[in-house]
Amino acid sequence: MPLPGLSPALPPQARSSYTDRVRVLVLFDVDGTLISTGGRAFAALREAFRQVVGVEPPTAGYSPAGKTDPQIVRELLGRLGDGHQDHGQKVAQVLAVYPPLLRQLLQPPYVRPLSGVEALVAQLARHPQVALGLLTGNLEEGAEIKLSLAGLWHLFPVGAFGSDDPDRNRLLPFAWQRAKAFYGQDFPPERTVVVGDTPADVACAKVWKARAVAVAGHTHSLATLAAAKPDAVLPSLLPELFLPVLFALSPSSRPG
Repeated sequence: MPLPGLSPALPPQARSSYTDRVRVLVLFDVDGTLISTGGRAFAALREAFRQVVGVEPPTAGYSPAGKTDPQIVRELLGRLGDGHQDHGQKVAQVLAVYPPLLRQLLQPPYVRPLSGVEALVAQLARHPQVALGLLTGNLEEGAEIKLSLAGLWHLFPVGAFGSDDPDRNRLLPFAWQRAKAFYGQDFPPERTVVVGDTPADVACAKVWKARAVAVAGHTHSLATLAAAKPDAVLPSLLPELFLPVLFALSPSSRPG
């Protein structure tokens, strides 16, 4: 499906000649939005915790959805009580052990792009009026491992990651800074769209007055995500569902 109102697709290498026409920055979450790892990624993080802390991580009733990797480790340490108060050092140690374990435990059969993702991202990556990036709680190395296995990493030239800041609500300025450096222009909030599968994704967009598109089905229901008041809620990232919403949200005027 062609993008509504857009000029014909151009190869990525032609982008530099058309930066004045880019009109929207689209930042995707990773887990539960672009891909599923079938729980293997969280299993690798739990194993890293086990190796460093020496006890089983207290994950009963705990959900990592929408959280940054440093936040997850810190919260699990907090669940252990007073005997594990040196959080800063332990968090750093767990996160150092985690990527090698992720490479070991996360094999291609366990990583799959979610419905519509491959077609959508391929179309967006080829259009000069769209700037692509990531906004994810993953460590940058973790995001690279996961998306490389899914064949998607090379399509996202910029991003903001849990390794930039443990607070997801502080990540968007990192993405803006890197997008400006790569695409050669600023992207104000009204021309920035954050796409994710949790209320936390919606919240991190709203803090900075950016647009938010929530994707239901994998982690949260439509009703739960609608309660977070995103600009739109979709059941999947099928291009025929996402593209009309994206360009309805982005101004038609050229950036100044």
